[in-house]
Amino acid sequence: MENIGPKIFEKEGLKIDKERVLTYSHLGCPLDCKYCFIEDINFNQQTDVSYLSEKQFKLIETLPEEIKLIMLGCDTEFFQSWQDSLTILEKLTKFNKDISIITKLALNNSRIAKLNEIDKKLRQHNNFLSLSISITCLESSKDWEPKVPTPKKKN
Repeated sequence: MENIGPKIFEKEGLKIDKERVLTYSHLGCPLDCKYCFIEDINFNQQTDVSYLSEKQFKLIETLPEEIKLIMLGCDTEFFQSWQDSLTILEKLTKFNKDISIITKLALNNSRIAKLNEIDKKLRQHNNFLSLSISITCLESSKDWEPKVPTPKKKN
């Protein structure tokens, strides 16, 4: 699969942006956040599809060397199916790229430990796993993110 142009990646839901690739799955998000923009840019959201298709995995395997980062969760909640998420992360560790995940869901200690194991595998090849968790204002979180776990306030 040599000389694959960016249009082929984009057709399959992989957007190359400088040194990163943003992944789009068409997997609908169950969280119903009021500010979500994905329905405005992608009318093809579905259920019961894999976060990354086999075609996407094959294309990720052919990413140009200058692409250092795979960004997951750009159009949905990546961790909505924990087991599928782990399977995908395990498959992605072989590509020797950093992995970034955007999520809104709370992760318990057991899940964080699993993600730490994946990070250790990545670090064997000088790569890493990073998580971004956005938090809305505590007082209005249920207004904006009705199905997201409520942030806990520490005194």
